[in-house]
Amino acid sequence: MGPGQPGPAVEISTFGPVKTILCGGEFKGLIQIEINEFAGGAFAPIAQCDQPRDITDSNPRRFVAFEIRTNSPKGRSFSGVPAFAIGGGFDGETGPQGPVGPAGPSGVGLFAPPEKWGRVAIPANMPLTGLSALVSVNFDDIVMIRPGSIVGLNSRIDPLPVSAGTLTLQVMINGAGGALSVVSTSVSNASGGRSVQASGVDSYLAGDRLRVGFLTDAGFMPLTTNVESWIDCEAA
Repeated sequence: MGPGQPGPAVEISTFGPVKTILCGGEFKGLIQIEINEFAGGAFAPIAQCDQPRDITDSNPRRFVAFEIRTNSPKGRSFSGVPAFAIGGGFDGETGPQGPVGPAGPSGVGLFAPPEKWGRVAIPANMPLTGLSALVSVNFDDIVMIRPGSIVGLNSRIDPLPVSAGTLTLQVMINGAGGALSVVSTSVSNASGGRSVQASGVDSYLAGDRLRVGFLTDAGFMPLTTNVESWIDCEAA
């Protein structure tokens, strides 16, 4: 490309209706940017630059060419090597909607019911006995709103750990003992523990009453320690 002659036409129709033309490089003088609908036809100028800059063209042109003008600003002759780059983005019609993916999990999932249970001074040689509710002041069990399963049980023994015998915490559904339990001895879970199980083992229906109970053997010690417990559930 020489002074006064446009360079070769560049096909730009695939760049979309909005194109960015970058005029860069090291040069001194005036560069004229020309656009035409057809290669080999008469080009019409759309912009000039005497220093590197970006030029945006939003018309649906097909071809672009660049020309170095000899009438540079302030009488200067053209020198240097300019560089050009063209880019754009397609902004056509919206394509068809893709396939619908599988349904995600429900918004309930795992949850802890708003209740905890406990007892002060744990006696020895006790059959399965329900613990007292620590949140509700009226009821010791909690009525479930929707069906699900008990999947986790936690216990805390304080201020003294189990020193002899066995303390077992067990989930209860409608007053009956369930499968999930935490067993504490002087060598295992002495200050409390946790246990989990798969959904469906200790299942319940909407309206069922949940609670945590405890049982001890005859050798359980110390009788002056306390216990606290809570559960995790999973909605059906």
